[in-house]
Amino acid sequence: MSLSQVQQNAVEYVNGPCIVSAGAGSGKTRVITHKFAHLVQTHGVNPHQILCITFTNKAAEELKNRLQELTGIQNPFWVRTIHSACLQMIKPFIVELGYQDNFTITSMSKQKSIIKEIMKVNKIPNKEGMVNKLLMMISRCKDYPNPIKHLEEEYAQALPLAKLVFGRYQDILMENNFLDFDDILHHAYWLIRHSPDFKQRCIDEFRYILVDEYQDVNNIQYLLIKQFGNNITVVGDDYQAIYAFRGSDPKYFIDFTENYTEAQTFKLEQNYRSANNIVALSQSIIDNNHKQIKKKCYSNIENKVKPKMVHFKNEFQETKAIVTSCKKYLDDGFDLNEIAILYRTKMSSRVIEQEFNRNSIPYKIVNDISFFERREIKDVMAYVLFLYNYNDRISFKRMVQNPRKGIGDKTIQNIFDTPGKTLLEKIDISLKTNHSKAYKNLQTIMNMFEKAHSLPFKELIEYFITEIKYYDHLRNFSDDYELDERTMNVKELIHMSQQYESLTDFLDDCALINVDDHADDTQQITLMTIHAAKGLEFKVVFVIGLEEGTLPFYKAISEAEHSSGTDPISEERRLFYVACTRASRVLNISRCINRGWQKDMKISRFVTEIDSDLYNNLSILKS
Repeated sequence: MSLSQVQQNAVEYVNGPCIVSAGAGSGKTRVITHKFAHLVQTHGVNPHQILCITFTNKAAEELKNRLQELTGIQNPFWVRTIHSACLQMIKPFIVELGYQDNFTITSMSKQKSIIKEIMKVNKIPNKEGMVNKLLMMISRCKDYPNPIKHLEEEYAQALPLAKLVFGRYQDILMENNFLDFDDILHHAYWLIRHSPDFKQRCIDEFRYILVDEYQDVNNIQYLLIKQFGNNITVVGDDYQAIYAFRGSDPKYFIDFTENYTEAQTFKLEQNYRSANNIVALSQSIIDNNHKQIKKKCYSNIENKVKPKMVHFKNEFQETKAIVTSCKKYLDDGFDLNEIAILYRTKMSSRVIEQEFNRNSIPYKIVNDISFFERREIKDVMAYVLFLYNYNDRISFKRMVQNPRKGIGDKTIQNIFDTPGKTLLEKIDISLKTNHSKAYKNLQTIMNMFEKAHSLPFKELIEYFITEIKYYDHLRNFSDDYELDERTMNVKELIHMSQQYESLTDFLDDCALINVDDHADDTQQITLMTIHAAKGLEFKVVFVIGLEEGTLPFYKAISEAEHSSGTDPISEERRLFYVACTRASRVLNISRCINRGWQKDMKISRFVTEIDSDLYNNLSILKS
């Protein structure tokens, strides 16, 4: 396939900065690879003098493979992720930074161990949620040239010991000759600002800079790339900037022509992947964002089937309709792996998983674990499973230690080693012969189970959660982002239990869901979050959960109402845009009036913004 005229113009523009604003499915990676080839084959540039960077290992490998096909060059050295490239740059200068030559990049587990030790020494409550918060704080601060200044401005009031923790953390890294992942970029920027030799080496080494997915850069990445010179081409799509929670900010892409005043702009607006009516609907969504590089995306692929917007009473009705539709699409000749169900929050997969299993439809959950494999669900289910089967040692051990009740591994093993035919007998004997605090706590637990036996099943799970103060436990080991997600998953489990009259029926259905049921090499329908779907394409896509509070997510709505400095609703709208543009032939969008424990949910504002002529509006609200 030859380049379009605008793609060709972007490829041939080589003297000075340029930005390629590329819509979904418009061939942006082709521009990067063909420009690399053009510089080498037409202008005689040494491949080792082209710095070509992206942000994931997968994307870097794809670039290398395409370049090899195009030019025959195998494994060009400076085609890398930005972290990999900067690591190569700083290695010759590592002693100048205060490290020894045999430094190592520390793992996340080691980072957590360091933070826990700092907390222990300084008598900071040792809660796993705090460990994650402190690591996130350290990472965000290293996105700025002066981390301490940023820390004092953004974190000192909320985390009084933040400065102490940050300083001691860095000291321990140095003492152990460790760098963490964020240090790689931070040190590269420090060197280019303070080491003339390092800066000159970069200037001599890199004649041209090519950056893919530039809409995903954060502050330190922007500042660093800016130092590499003006012969730079950045490619990206601010319509698909969805990683603010990682520190990314699309303003660096949007404001490129202000930061590089001589820059030329090229817009790739033709979508070569999706049908014209899907592209038109997606454009109608994203037109409602204001601060962006405006494009008018279009497609010449004709499709008479309009996207559908379907209104359901609840998620069970929605899921049954999805199953029926999937069977029809399979009859029509689509393959299982050409169909995807996309959602904003992970808990949305639970009902779909169950219904697919009931109907023997193979599926896979991408970049995630099954609903019943999530930590908080396994914690709560341990109580339910032990109530059902008092010989379940695995559930017993998990149950008595989540939340922790002063019953350690040694006590548990002593119980298991106690004479008795059943685990319940062993527990009874242990309680009669031991009177330490651990066994008193165990007695309290067993009293709770005795009462649980007399409860109707529909009250059971909520009873356990209340008795063990599980929501308090969640706060102890979850950061803010995890806490919301874990809490919603627990509430979804409670809601699910309300559909059953007995514990046996409930457990029978739960047992149907097994993440190992389907091998990876078989054809399967894909279930995934919208974040995980970025960069992928499917012929048939279902986008579910178009309710206020789901998409846009309730936290974004709250943040928009209480903060003037951010624009979270625009990011949520971009998420919806990304979801719709994953579809090439068939797009189905749906919302429910009642989803999980949430009732009378309003339709998402994003749906009401769309030109109603661009989709078929269907209402299936009967019980």
